Amino acid sequence: MERASKSGTLVPIGAEKASDRELGLAYAQMAQHGDRVSGQTALTLLRKVESLDAAIAKDAELHTELGFLEQRAGDISAADREYRAALTVDPDDGTARGDMAVLFAGTGDYATAVRLLQRVFDADPAQAAAGYNLALGQCRLGQKDDAQATLKRLLRFAPDDQRARALVAALAGGGQHCGD
Repeated sequence: MERASKSGTLVPIGAEKASDRELGLAYAQMAQHGDRVSGQTALTLLRKVESLDAAIAKDAELHTELGFLEQRAGDISAADREYRAALTVDPDDGTARGDMAVLFAGTGDYATAVRLLQRVFDADPAQAAAGYNLALGQCRLGQKDDAQATLKRLLRFAPDDQRARALVAALAGGGQHCGD
């Protein structure tokens, strides 16, 4: 796929026609970079595929992307449902688990967010965003020692992570600052 214009329209390269699933996932990738029109196009295409194709129940990638798009559209319940569907198919889907953690953190349920992020970070400590968000959640729960340990581990894998360094400094200064 390549971008045909600044309007966000994708056109297939070659003679084969892209499926709605393929187009929906491609538009979802553009949406992750801030293209709202592509996000709406992706949401429409992927919802259509989900409603018409029973095999989609086993498509973790589609559910993860739909979850992200539903979350961006403000439908937290639909996003949660899609992330759960993705995790049913692939319990190790770190993207679905991390995005789901953001949902819970957004509602103030830091304990659930921390539990979800801990699993992502344990599986792949190079996931800097998951590690930082885990430490932030731990901090907000008053688990300063856990947050410091998470940040120490994160900085072994991402020594230049400035947000992590700033949070380490804030915690070392004795403050309870846990915000971005």
